Amino acid sequence: MPFLLTSSLPPPPPPIVSQQDTDQSAAQADLLGPPLSPQPPEGAGEGFVPGFSPPANRAVNSSPQRTSYTFSSGMDWQASPQKLFAEMKSPPLRLSGQPAPDQAEPLETVADRQEYDALRQVFSAVGNVVLQFRQAELKADRVQTDVVNKILVAEGNVSLSRGGQVLRGERLEYNLVQERGSLSKASGVINLPRAQGDLDLSLPTRVTTDALQPLPDQFPAQPTPLQPEAEPELERLRFEADRIEFEAGTWRGSNVRITNDPFSPPELEFRATQAILERISPTEDRITARRGRLVFDQRVTLPLLREQVVLSRQGRDILPFDFAYDQERGGVFVGRSFQLVDNRSTSLVATPQFFLQRAINSSFNLADPDLYGGTLRLRSQLAEQTRVTGYLKLTSLDLTEFSQTARSNLRLQQDFGEYRFNLEASLRDRLFNGSLGEQDVLNSVGAVFFSPALSVGNSGVKLSYQVLSQYVTAETERSGLRSPASLGRFQGSVAVRREFNLWQGQTLPPTPTGGLRYTPAPVQPYVQFYTGALGVSTGYSNGDDQQVLRGTIGFQGQFGNFSRLYGDYTGFNISYSQVVNSGESPFLFDRVVDFKVLSVRLLQQIYGPLRLGVQGSMNVDTGRTFNTDIILEYSRRTYGVVFRYSPDRQLGALVLRISGFNWLGNTDPFLAPDIRTVESGVVVPDN
Repeated sequence: MPFLLTSSLPPPPPPIVSQQDTDQSAAQADLLGPPLSPQPPEGAGEGFVPGFSPPANRAVNSSPQRTSYTFSSGMDWQASPQKLFAEMKSPPLRLSGQPAPDQAEPLETVADRQEYDALRQVFSAVGNVVLQFRQAELKADRVQTDVVNKILVAEGNVSLSRGGQVLRGERLEYNLVQERGSLSKASGVINLPRAQGDLDLSLPTRVTTDALQPLPDQFPAQPTPLQPEAEPELERLRFEADRIEFEAGTWRGSNVRITNDPFSPPELEFRATQAILERISPTEDRITARRGRLVFDQRVTLPLLREQVVLSRQGRDILPFDFAYDQERGGVFVGRSFQLVDNRSTSLVATPQFFLQRAINSSFNLADPDLYGGTLRLRSQLAEQTRVTGYLKLTSLDLTEFSQTARSNLRLQQDFGEYRFNLEASLRDRLFNGSLGEQDVLNSVGAVFFSPALSVGNSGVKLSYQVLSQYVTAETERSGLRSPASLGRFQGSVAVRREFNLWQGQTLPPTPTGGLRYTPAPVQPYVQFYTGALGVSTGYSNGDDQQVLRGTIGFQGQFGNFSRLYGDYTGFNISYSQVVNSGESPFLFDRVVDFKVLSVRLLQQIYGPLRLGVQGSMNVDTGRTFNTDIILEYSRRTYGVVFRYSPDRQLGALVLRISGFNWLGNTDPFLAPDIRTVESGVVVPDN
């Protein structure tokens, strides 16, 4: 029958040089050595079991009752069992300057058999051992603890769990004071906690007419009528290693294999001969690996050609090189990211870029500075609710043309609970305003306040708002203004939204051949009707103003479970918006000219994991289309490859997606902070 033993580990007694200490040190050298010969102690009473009685300095708990014990270095181990057990319950002795007993942390143990060797000061538990310490639970066939040095050794079917982290192996050695240890033949689960995450800076309840949506998740796997759609986050990784050493949030392993696949054999693995996993911020973990590589379907190997990989909820790159298309850079270009600064508070990433298509067109004149450029990204956490972000892009290294080839922005973000206040400055923002197309804001400086999505009673309606004040310099064709014009711009906007579930289908079981065949989460068929409204009031320092009221209705949903080889997935979003306005902006970048807009987004399974998507919007009055997109996706449970091209914006990207890791690359032009969309006069903020 199992027994419960609670052991508050006391400080070691004052050192006394003796033969006993020499014997004790030798005994501690091998905690899991052969057990001492069973010799009954003098005066042993009914509390000891014949055949497993310890020598005079060993106490055995074989009582059929659950008993809570507290070990003390000053116990009389030669006393009778009754007195011995009574002393076990007494407060432990402590030296001058040591913590009070109530500050000691208990070791709570359940086992088939428990014993304490007073000579060696070693506590032993054998058979179905369950030990709890500091919110962690250890299970093993056999556990011994050096009470003086507070070293724990476990052997046989070892399992150590704390929160969502689970370690398994053959032998565990752990120092309870230093909180460091090692595990041989290790395997298990690492739970990377959910980040508190940045708030979505866009109006969270607005009903968009812009068909462009973040990739690759074009449609939510399941309907979430009262919540904003969440991006998938990395939560759990399975791993195996020959040996793991861990301390203070850092793990070191040899011959490491890590996968985000819950099934075996895994679709995707990260392998390395040596690897270190360490927390660098509340939202990021870094793997430093030797010979790191990705293995797809146990066949295809992709060397990473880099020592460090970041598991991030903010978006990081993983490939050694990234390819993309941007007409502003001359077409196809290639980039490689380097982490200049990477610590718990600050990240600074430089991405040199080579403009391949320009080089081809110029017969590879490598001395031409227009063939080179790059980006620089800064993110620094100044306090828990305060951060600074920055971005610089160069489309040429010809510094004499800096004012025409550089784009940048700098932002100070301050959170107040779920609200956010930004101070920001930008140089040459690249904005896309509906059918007016690309418009540049030469420079701007100002402040903006964002609210979260607020529930309106129990109606199911969500409301959000934002307020903005800035000084802007941009092109204008307004008579009486000299172009480019510099004006103060003041704006307030309110958005409301409500969804109605019309139908919901059933998901398939989460199996590798069922609901999780091609997606990281089971797909639930559904159809929703949604409606919303957006009100915007904008004033300018020259006396002009623009008032906008937009209403939107639409249907969105998906059919199929995306599990069969063909005809098992169709996603759609169709909406119609109409605008009533008064006044007109003196600038082109925020002027409202699309008063009736039809938006369509479709994503269709072609065969197996291949899906083809198209999306775009059309001005019903003029017939002009804008924000068009073509998407080709190869989707698997653990990873995917997405090709995306926008003929209107002349942007393209080939992106490797690894489910949950948020690895999308730093060269993807769709994610650049200087490229933003304008809807009904509101500049949709980037994240």
